[in-house]
Amino acid sequence: MGNFALGKIKGLLGKTFIGNLENGVFGGVYYFTDNESLAAYSTSELWEGIVAHPNLVNFKKESYAVAGISAMSNGLAGERKTATEVGIESAKEVLIVNYELSEMSIEAHAQLGRDVVGNFAPGKVKGLIGKTFIGNPEKGVFGGVYYFTNAAQADRYLASDLWKGIEAHPNLVNFKTARFGIAPISIIADGVPSL
Repeated sequence: MGNFALGKIKGLLGKTFIGNLENGVFGGVYYFTDNESLAAYSTSELWEGIVAHPNLVNFKKESYAVAGISAMSNGLAGERKTATEVGIESAKEVLIVNYELSEMSIEAHAQLGRDVVGNFAPGKVKGLIGKTFIGNPEKGVFGGVYYFTNAAQADRYLASDLWKGIEAHPNLVNFKTARFGIAPISIIADGVPSL
């Protein structure tokens, strides 16, 4: 775990160790300062060792840019407060959402993001610590990484009118959601956002 402490990997702002015991899926959400640092890590001896581990299989790796509007939703890893110990006001649940665009330009999608980001400002959604707006224009995939104080708050959000409105938007299609718990060791890697 010490390999992911701040300053150990060039450009790494934080790593959240995640897992879904029910589905047997584990991994991490990494935040890098730039694409070059991500590329260097992806070819590093550390990464190659992880991928070669005989008990870790079926790797999937996706990379996204972080939209600047994430600053308004406490979603920029280098700017938000992180926990030094797990507590009531620290993230324990991650929701990752991906979708594609249908008959909507990148510019119109960016404007939509600017229009809705205020809904995710601190204090607007109960239990939401922060949302990182993400996108990969080359692949046409967009979405968000949400950090909640607990699973019940994530459940509440997914049952909310706000979420239902997002899902019902006619130009946002092929939604995929994934839920994960956050491993407490994420504290070592500055990966537990807190209020």
